Amino acid sequence: TNPYATELAAKLATVLPKGLDRIIFANSGSEANDTALKMIRYFWNLQGKPQKKIHISREYAYHGVTMAAASLSGLTPMHPQWDLPLPGFEKIPTVYPFHFGHGQDPDEYGLAAARKLEEKILELGPDRVASFSCEPVHGAGGLMMPPKTYFPEIQRICRQYDVLLHMDEVITGFGRTGNW
Repeated sequence: TNPYATELAAKLATVLPKGLDRIIFANSGSEANDTALKMIRYFWNLQGKPQKKIHISREYAYHGVTMAAASLSGLTPMHPQWDLPLPGFEKIPTVYPFHFGHGQDPDEYGLAAARKLEEKILELGPDRVASFSCEPVHGAGGLMMPPKTYFPEIQRICRQYDVLLHMDEVITGFGRTGNW
């Protein structure tokens, strides 16, 4: 064990919310997302549900450049040259009101956008869907903020269908981490 990593993990645990005291370090966001996907698969294996292997994410999302993280990403120009996405990765539309929600009430739009996840889960079969990965603020797609109704509905859907919610958070922390 690296003593510097142990020291840093202990320091981080003092500033994180209570109960978040397990730290896994990664060399990049891509590697962190690959690790999250491996942990999600392992979780379902431990639960006796090894058929839950499909990961859903959003179009235009950016989750990294490794094979799994790029498959999770919704930047389709990154896919053909590397024969991506790998099997088991599915997409839903992103929260982009100028594209398919123009003119709607923001709260209604947030609910409608979240329900695209429910439609995809039902299409694939809830017993096969492992996780839904998303960014709280959609970065690569244009720094888009979802309406306030979006994430509560996403959480409800994930709970209802026994799907893990994987938040790939980077953008919302920029400049807002506060003081140590």
